[in-house]
Amino acid sequence: MEGNTNITLTAERQNLKRFIHFITDFARKGGLDDQRIWELELVADEIFTNIIKYAYPQQKGHIEVNCRLNKNRILLEIYDHGIPFNPLSYPNPEIVPDIRKIRTDGYGIFLVRRLMDHIVYRRVGSRNCLVLEKNVGT
Repeated sequence: MEGNTNITLTAERQNLKRFIHFITDFARKGGLDDQRIWELELVADEIFTNIIKYAYPQQKGHIEVNCRLNKNRILLEIYDHGIPFNPLSYPNPEIVPDIRKIRTDGYGIFLVRRLMDHIVYRRVGSRNCLVLEKNVGT
């Protein structure tokens, strides 16, 4: 299957499952295997949770998601009008032997980097744009 679809919802915790379902349903209809769908679900949960928690601290906003699929890849474009933030500039967490000294932030973005094949951030006018690409070729 090849195709594209999009959704825009308010950046609220109550919409988190709708965003995730939107992406995983699109991927499932596109014939992606369960492993890749699970990986997309983890990535989506992390990205949307961060936008909901941090992009709009003083007001409500929206998140727009565009999904595209061809025989070789799935592409997710995620837009918000929140505070400018490039998740790719965030440092990877340091792996330390003493669990009591572990920094508790940064692991989600680290996971996103590991699970996706290509990630691009750009600021487009007043919007954050995060493009996530996963190879799904047969």
